[in-house]
Amino acid sequence: MERIEIKLDKISDDIAEIKVTLAEQAVILKDHTRRSLAGEANLELLREQVKPIESHVMFVRGAMKAVVILISLAGAIATVIRVLS
Repeated sequence: MERIEIKLDKISDDIAEIKVTLAEQAVILKDHTRRSLAGEANLELLREQVKPIESHVMFVRGAMKAVVILISLAGAIATVIRVLS
């Protein structure tokens, strides 16, 4: 009978320890959830701030392509003029 009581006490101690661990993990999870939500909000804010930069980069790329095309045309015209002269 005493062995059963000892085992029951051990089980009771284990359950108490599990409850403490569970309470600690609940606090950690709550903090993690808060930080994750804050991180997602910051990420969305950054995405909104990057959109104008992306459109500017696209504009500059287009402008650079136009400049390259114009330079190529000018070079081709200069070559044709030299050949014909």
